[in-house]
Amino acid sequence: LTTAFKYYEKKNYQRALTLFELVINTLRGDARAEKAYYEYAQCHYKTNQYLLAAFYFKNFSNTFSNSPLREEAAFMSAYSNYQLSPTFRLDQKATESAIEEFQIFVNLFPTSTKVGECNQLIDELRRKLEQKAFAEGRLYYDLRQFQSAVISFDNLLRDYPESPDVERVRYLIAKASYLLATNSVCLLYTSDA
Repeated sequence: LTTAFKYYEKKNYQRALTLFELVINTLRGDARAEKAYYEYAQCHYKTNQYLLAAFYFKNFSNTFSNSPLREEAAFMSAYSNYQLSPTFRLDQKATESAIEEFQIFVNLFPTSTKVGECNQLIDELRRKLEQKAFAEGRLYYDLRQFQSAVISFDNLLRDYPESPDVERVRYLIAKASYLLATNSVCLLYTSDA
C-alpha cells in the first residue's frame, strides 16, 4: 500500500493501480482505506478507464459519506460519465447517465463551486441529445417516411422547446406534412344507387 501511494504521488498511475488492486479489499476498517479508495478511483480516471472510474468514484461517494473528498468524488463520477459520452450519432446512454449524475451532484451540493460547471456541461449534453433527435427526424424525412418524420420532429419540439433550431424544425414539419398529403392515395367510392 505504501508503494502504491508512492507511485500515485509520482504520477505512475498504472503501477499504482496494479498495487491498489492487490490490497484494496483488505483495507476494510483501516484508517488508510479512504485515501486508498479515492486514489484507486483516480488511477482509473488518469488511465482513461472512465467506466471504472465512474463506478469507483460513485462507490467512494456512497461509502465515505463524511469524507472531505466526497464532493470531489461525486463530481468526478459524473465527469467520468461525461468523458464516456460519444458523438451524437451513437447510442446516448452514457450521455443520459452523465446528465443524471450532474443533476444529482447539483442537488446534493447546491453551494459547490462546481455547480456552474455542472450546469454548463448539462446544457452541452442536452444539446447533443437534441442533435440526435434532429438527425433521427431528418433520417425519416430523407427516407420519405413523412409521418414518422412529423412525429419525430414534434417530439423534438416537445422535449427541447428552447432549441435554436425551432424555426427549421417547424419548416420541416410543414414540408413533411405537405409531402405526406400529396403522396397519399385517396380512393373515393361512389354508389350508382
